[in-house]
Amino acid sequence: MKVRFIKFPVLFFMALTISYKLPAQSRSADTTRSKPAFSSSSYVQAGINYISNTVFAGRKDSVAVPYLSPSISYSHRSGLFAKGSLSYLTSAKESKIDLYTLTAGYVYSRNNFIAGIDATKYFFNSSSTNVRSGMSGYAALFSGYNFKDIFTAYVDGMVIFGPTSDFILGLELNHPFYAARDRLKITPTIYTNFGTQNYYNEYYSTRRSGSVRGGGNGNGNGGSGSTETTTISVVESSKFQLLDYEFSLPVSYTYKQLTFFCTPVLAIPVHPSLITSGGQTTREELSNTFFWSAGIGYKFTWK
Repeated sequence: MKVRFIKFPVLFFMALTISYKLPAQSRSADTTRSKPAFSSSSYVQAGINYISNTVFAGRKDSVAVPYLSPSISYSHRSGLFAKGSLSYLTSAKESKIDLYTLTAGYVYSRNNFIAGIDATKYFFNSSSTNVRSGMSGYAALFSGYNFKDIFTAYVDGMVIFGPTSDFILGLELNHPFYAARDRLKITPTIYTNFGTQNYYNEYYSTRRSGSVRGGGNGNGNGGSGSTETTTISVVESSKFQLLDYEFSLPVSYTYKQLTFFCTPVLAIPVHPSLITSGGQTTREELSNTFFWSAGIGYKFTWK
């Protein structure tokens, strides 16, 4: 049985107020990834979304990496789907296409059970400071079960491809609330990530070492393209451990073929890494992060 709001106008206003006031989307370590949905009809969906900062398993760059991302996807009623998108960096200091993404997969749903598999290929700009820029892509599996409409539990595993592979395990609990004839959906969600961090070592050694920031495009502190050569690495990056907790409140409103959404997230990273730089080892400083995404999608459906 779906849980419905009694005083819809008041709570709808509160939901919009909450999502608006958060200064800084997202169910997994990858904040650009969402669970594919099973549909009995085939459809094409085009959309655009904005994310205020790119955060992966609680980790982020020292400078915000906000993206405006148009996308288009196709979902077949058999469960097969494919999606393509590009991410345009909209920071005050630099604007550019920073990432192209291609995804394909399959989702299965029966009664209260859902499962899926998907694979994604990343094409990053060579000077990207995205914390995921050391990745070339990933393959993932997920499964979920609705326990008598009390809550839905998900578990998903992600193998990240790069110079050295990583494995991320995610656990999620959520419960949706509906209103306005089921057009409005609010889903309080708790998510936690476990995994290795070889991708983080790649990010530190090639992005934070100065090899990109210092002058990759001639815009760095070196003036004429100079770069720093300090070696930076993450100690024990292959250790599997708890990485972060995430608390989110996805809000969506669907009217006919249009869907509007906004998702504020609080990411709380744990287990800071030991960073070696210039022969000295220090513990990185982690901080909690509020960030959000918002967007709109239009669905073209046929039988």
